[in-house]
Amino acid sequence: PDELAHLSYVSNLALHLQLPLAHTAEKQQPPLFYLLGAAVLRVTGDPRAVRYVSVACGIATVLVVYAAARRLFPTRALLAVGAAALFAFLPEVQYLSGAVTDDSLAWLMGALLVLMLIHVLQQRTMTRWTLLTAGVVAGAALLTKETVWVLAALLVVVITVKARRRLLGVDGVSLVARGLTQALSIAASAEPGGIVQPPPVAYMHKIAVGPAARGSVDISDTPENNLRRVAFAMDVHVRDLTVCMLDRPRHLALLERVREMGARVALISDGDIGAAMMAAVPGSGVDVMLGAGGTREAVLAACALRCLGGELQCRPWVRHEEEAAAVRAAGFDPEAPMSMDALVPGSGVAVAVTGVTGGGLLRGVLYHNWWAETHSMVMRARSGTLREISTKHHVALRPEDARGLRNPR
Repeated sequence: PDELAHLSYVSNLALHLQLPLAHTAEKQQPPLFYLLGAAVLRVTGDPRAVRYVSVACGIATVLVVYAAARRLFPTRALLAVGAAALFAFLPEVQYLSGAVTDDSLAWLMGALLVLMLIHVLQQRTMTRWTLLTAGVVAGAALLTKETVWVLAALLVVVITVKARRRLLGVDGVSLVARGLTQALSIAASAEPGGIVQPPPVAYMHKIAVGPAARGSVDISDTPENNLRRVAFAMDVHVRDLTVCMLDRPRHLALLERVREMGARVALISDGDIGAAMMAAVPGSGVDVMLGAGGTREAVLAACALRCLGGELQCRPWVRHEEEAAAVRAAGFDPEAPMSMDALVPGSGVAVAVTGVTGGGLLRGVLYHNWWAETHSMVMRARSGTLREISTKHHVALRPEDARGLRNPR
């Protein structure tokens, strides 16, 4: 019903090359659609041709909806076709796609913003091309209609958060819950692009060693050959090595192969980030960390070993075809190994680790009457610096003041 008002906006731009006056209808709308319509009107001279801008936007939106659905569900092509068809056959879409209105371009911008959000969230790292494309799409959305500004703002927020990627968490939550040792609180950060988005799988096969054995492991090779090379690099016998792995049924065959080589085995119930770090710290009692564990833990371990001078290699553990398709859609080869540099390419990696329940590398949190003591390690890859910090929290306060901080009213 407001097609004439939109067309008046377009005509004013085409004839006078200026934005409409304050009293003109639709004056509050951003100008992108009307600029496109004015260009078509100046070329054709026919006001009815402006409708083809809406037609083109409608067709393009259907294609973008299909592309977004394929990114979300790479193995379900019919679902993507259904999503595109559902949008295309909405009565409002069919009606307004043939009229002079900025709604059609707003739909296209909204679909492009959603596609960019999916792409950014699935992408391993933030490339300049991604940032440039996202900037163009968000800028065009701001010039289209207010209804898509929220999506544009959301895209900017997601990119900002991901550009300075940080990882943090507790390694061994179940250890804390059961009061067992070797739980760690760990946080890692890097410059934009310094920590990549890992493959979309739950688990990865891993092998981690310290600085003395760096360059001697190959996760594509057998455990036997890897242990022989590690022993040679460290100038010891295989029977002198201690291999740490998670105590899981999936590791039974691997456990037997390691024991047949004569190496000692240290089984842990949880906490393979700490195990990987121990492999990189001389005197920790662990020489190799081996086996399958969480993907997120693999990235955090790679950050720590990059700072400690060790090495970690991984390979996605693909358990079914849908996972394999998702890995391929994210740009990874399901069978290809991943080096530590592939997971953490940045040079500005920094890691902070604090012992929670003690054991392994760090003492746990010690609780006293009104104060607590923590033991931490802070490390940087660029400087190769490793600091150990022992902190007594609230120890200099009066007991009543310290308790007030712990239990604020």
